[in-house]
Amino acid sequence: MRYTMRTICSMVDIRWTATWTYRAPIDEQVDINGSFWFQLSVFFSAIVLWTIVIIRSTQQDTTITVATRNPVKSQFIGNWLNEPRIIVTRTTVSLLVALGTAELLIFNAVANYAGDGSINASSALFILMAALMFHFFTMSHKFVQSTESHERNRMYGLPSFIVLLMIVGVFVCYLGYTDAFSSKTASGATSSFIIGAVLFVLGTLLMCTTPLLDTLKPYSYKRTEDDKLQRRLIFSGEFYTALTIIDCLVIWSSSATFILLEALFIGDVFTANYALPFLFLQIIPIYGFIISVISSLKTKVGSYVPIVYNMGFFVIMSLCFATSMLHVCAIPGVSTMCVTSIPHTTFYTNVFVCGPYVLFLFATSIGLVYSSCKPTFLAKHLNIV
Repeated sequence: MRYTMRTICSMVDIRWTATWTYRAPIDEQVDINGSFWFQLSVFFSAIVLWTIVIIRSTQQDTTITVATRNPVKSQFIGNWLNEPRIIVTRTTVSLLVALGTAELLIFNAVANYAGDGSINASSALFILMAALMFHFFTMSHKFVQSTESHERNRMYGLPSFIVLLMIVGVFVCYLGYTDAFSSKTASGATSSFIIGAVLFVLGTLLMCTTPLLDTLKPYSYKRTEDDKLQRRLIFSGEFYTALTIIDCLVIWSSSATFILLEALFIGDVFTANYALPFLFLQIIPIYGFIISVISSLKTKVGSYVPIVYNMGFFVIMSLCFATSMLHVCAIPGVSTMCVTSIPHTTFYTNVFVCGPYVLFLFATSIGLVYSSCKPTFLAKHLNIV
């Protein structure tokens, strides 16, 4: 399918040869690589982060970090739902930041397509699969260090299988996108996308629910050895934040709905609805911002910096989802929930679509460097001094 569109204002020539591909260069002499300056800004951000870390590493920290057993209590929700159920480590978040940065560079290169042989959008799926494989093999090679309990070691196969299931799901999507078996219809529809998305979403659901089992619950407040394990994570610097059951349900339901709907619309070429799933992603930053506001009302004077950071973090996240939706609205044929759109020009794509994501990833990295600033959803899970 091929579309050509000329706008009156900028006379931009946009040629669509397949789903999720972008325009050719407007002027090969001027716009030969529209993503170059953006790529430089990403690497500049990495240098700024590197400089901050160097300065932080030379500063002497005399504080002692301890964790006490004082989970959040609520008059509306049972204490069982409010206890931390999934501990997010710094290693995991660092992997997500690296994955997000790679995906952003790929998207920007595809959006600013510059000549034959340039990067293809299927690379985004391949990078995601590679990140999951890295996580899977890390789990495989460090299984002895995962826990001190022989009972939980015997259950190692389940969490590693969940990651493997997610890898298979992404791989099926990759096969569908590249049409490896020539199974696409004349309109470009394929069932591989939705099948792979279902497998991936099922894996994320299992990843959120398996820690509720006693044999797979490495962090709880009921057993002494688990408290020691949690303290060990905090002292080693691996502890980053904690998620409750409610947190997991909100995050999973929002992201799973987005993934399934987008896979369905792309797989069946429902072009008009491509932008609709982004509305469900907005649930996550709205939820996090509300929790941050509630936490600010219970915070003592003098400790508002983490709360302000959390609020700003979720505002930037919401902005990222909004500009992504408006960018998709500029695709010819997309109409559902589109009041306006962000044009597919180099300037608008780099500044208004990719720019907020650079801020978002940088803010996440700052949260890793400064441990008191982290996007905790239900704040004050633990008393960490």
